[in-house]
Amino acid sequence: MNLRRITVPRYISLYEKTGNNLVNRMNLMRDDHEFFQALFGNPIDDPLVYDSYRIDEEINLKIFHKMSVMVDIVTYDCYVEFAA
Repeated sequence: MNLRRITVPRYISLYEKTGNNLVNRMNLMRDDHEFFQALFGNPIDDPLVYDSYRIDEEINLKIFHKMSVMVDIVTYDCYVEFAA
């Protein structure tokens, strides 16, 4: 059986806390579908993790340990999102 690894383009978006304007968007050059699926609780209604998922302190640290990317969740509302 030929199992292909699922690769979905994702980015991290940073929005203003007030006004909700997009401030920055960072492409994640390396996707790990299984990592993001587990990180956000294996969502049954979103198995490919296409929705936007808020980054809290715990998720921020897990992403940092896995991908060496950390965002300023104090200043910005940050989300992992599908790059459509």
